[in-house]
Amino acid sequence: ARVPIISLDQPGRLRAGHLMAILCCSHSTFYARLKTGEYPQPDGRDGKGKRPYWNTSTIKAMSNGW
Repeated sequence: ARVPIISLDQPGRLRAGHLMAILCCSHSTFYARLKTGEYPQPDGRDGKGKRPYWNTSTIKAMSNGW
């Protein structure tokens, strides 16, 4: 399987799976850090409020602090 190319330089939306790949963390670690505020809350939700997404600009701003 090929590793997906995820660019934060393009406008768009990222799902939790994308962020777990970018941040190299597991599902449980990702949601634990989201709950503690280490990661930003979703910018919105699709599919009747079920599927969270983050704008690439939100993640890019977060990554500038690393």
